[in-house]
Amino acid sequence: MKNNFTFFNQKMAPYRLFMWISIGLFTTSMMSCSDSDDDDDDDTNSNTVQVDFYGESSTISEADAEGVSIPLIFTDATTRPGSYQITWESSEGMEYGKDFTTMPEANDGVINVDVESEQEEASIQIIPTDNYVDEGDRTITFFIHSATGGLSIGTASEFTLTVENDDEATQFSKVSFEDIETTISVLYYDSGLATVDHPLMNNANQPPVNSEGLNELGYHASYFNTRDMEGLTDGDYVGIVKATVVNGGYPDGSQGYEMSDTDGKMRLTFDELDIEGYLSTNISIDVYLHDENGTGLQYDDEDILRIFVKLDDGEEIDIINSKGSNLNDLFAGNFDKWTTLKASVPREAESLTLYVEFDVDTRFDILYFDNIKFSGVHQDEI
Repeated sequence: MKNNFTFFNQKMAPYRLFMWISIGLFTTSMMSCSDSDDDDDDDTNSNTVQVDFYGESSTISEADAEGVSIPLIFTDATTRPGSYQITWESSEGMEYGKDFTTMPEANDGVINVDVESEQEEASIQIIPTDNYVDEGDRTITFFIHSATGGLSIGTASEFTLTVENDDEATQFSKVSFEDIETTISVLYYDSGLATVDHPLMNNANQPPVNSEGLNELGYHASYFNTRDMEGLTDGDYVGIVKATVVNGGYPDGSQGYEMSDTDGKMRLTFDELDIEGYLSTNISIDVYLHDENGTGLQYDDEDILRIFVKLDDGEEIDIINSKGSNLNDLFAGNFDKWTTLKASVPREAESLTLYVEFDVDTRFDILYFDNIKFSGVHQDEI
């Protein structure tokens, strides 16, 4: 039988040999070109231009309206357009738009800087806000977060800017609970009805709960029926007290204020304080919250600590507010030690009123507070 396949034809051999050699040379050339292209791509990827901060830190005054320029340098001139992105962190909680702004402007917490071809350096401008609040010096740390278009992040990718405070507040009022001599810690008995909201009265031979403000700002206590329990009628440790075994002493003087086992809400309302003419007002209060077993699990979701100020226009500013959260989480790491809480009123309000509220239901739920200070930057002092 004749085979239908021809493996070799002697007459065609020279021609086929030439074709095979030509195809081989063409294929080798194409592969060589392909390898060359790959090498070019590898060179392009490995030789990106690095962007670094020029220096590690700088300092600026809060009052500097022009701000400060933070320079960045490239390892070489860029060969094509690109961009890099900068983010930031501040341990003092500085907010973009409130405490500082930038050029270029940030969007969703990112500053995007566009770079043109042949560019060798760039910069961002930081403009602080002069807020007339005596909050001390603050810092912002900027990070080169990412880069595109032939740019890459270098080794100097962090820069810290210190914003120096230019406002000096003066203290104009305080409360340390020393203006009334109190008794050794004994129970206070509320003579009012636990089912009805009412003011609390000072009782003879019991810790005073109110003060008319002889040498300090005055304050008055109230009870609110929030739990349908006995309130303070069964006798509880509340009011102005001497140092106890629990807290070991007070930050200012030998006396402070205690609230515990309130079985409802106890509120201390301080006298209205005139702050007209102050461009800002700072409030600080030292608090001590007790955790009997040291587990950080003592308080439940119904237990509420709220300290706040109300301005003359009705606006309320919280110093601390556990409503809607949990005191255990809010105070984690700060139980059984004196902790300073602060807030600022950066506006020209005419007056403010300070409130302290505690709503708990066991004898181990104990709050002490002391060393309340009011200071501010007055318009005549700048």
